[in-house]
Amino acid sequence: MKSAIIVAEAAEERRAIAQFLKPTELFNQIHFCGTGEEVDFLLENSNIDCIFCDVYAQHKEARPFTARLVEVADSYRLQLVFFSHLDPAELSQLGVLPAGAQCLNYQASPASTTALLSHLLREPLAAKGATAKNLSDNLIDHSSGIYNRFYFDALLDQELSRSKLTGRPFSLLLIEPQSHEKSTLDENWSALFPSVTLTIKEQIRASDLLCRIEKKRLALLLPETTSSNAERVIKRIQSRVLELADGFPVSLKFGLVSPHQANHFNRHGLLSAAEAAL
Repeated sequence: MKSAIIVAEAAEERRAIAQFLKPTELFNQIHFCGTGEEVDFLLENSNIDCIFCDVYAQHKEARPFTARLVEVADSYRLQLVFFSHLDPAELSQLGVLPAGAQCLNYQASPASTTALLSHLLREPLAAKGATAKNLSDNLIDHSSGIYNRFYFDALLDQELSRSKLTGRPFSLLLIEPQSHEKSTLDENWSALFPSVTLTIKEQIRASDLLCRIEKKRLALLLPETTSSNAERVIKRIQSRVLELADGFPVSLKFGLVSPHQANHFNRHGLLSAAEAAL
């Protein structure tokens, strides 16, 4: 028999996950947690086999918390399963979870839950570090080759820390597609997305980091880049878009956060400032 941790901020979700696990008869001991600190304490003082976590996608800390749980589960070589009221594929698209994460919808059947958990608990985990590598591979949108929101948060935090420590500049751009016919853009975005990202990537350096942070919004991190140089990047991309006007049915709108602004904000403040500049 196995032991597990159920992590959810609300008691209702903790009970809901427990109801899923009870019919499987796979766990003889279940611990309930509401915070990451409680998870850490249990892992240090108990023998745990699996972590189950509710994902509330609208919470602003959802991405950093799920990212931290992925790292913790890999470090302890534990199975990690998320539960959500949303479709798991939608969570991956939003970037709340990496595409390789296991996730069950609260409407899943008891039989499918039991089958998945039985399979996971029979599978030996790879050596420490391999799980994280596999998940990081899935942080890339393979149709475009750019990182998603799950990875963007970590990248932005790293760049903020580096800039504050060394004083070296960086700029952040939010990029949003525009079209005279919004319905047309919504309907055709999946087909347009790869060409939009390719057009941007052709005008930036290999060290610049292009990420998809929402369905139709991109973020571009420009290390070692002043505001004036960032504005040149914007002009270069816009010029290329104009050259492709006939076969490129969207324009791109940019929001810029300068290096000076960056050192006065945390990640959430930076994104808010960039959104305000759009």
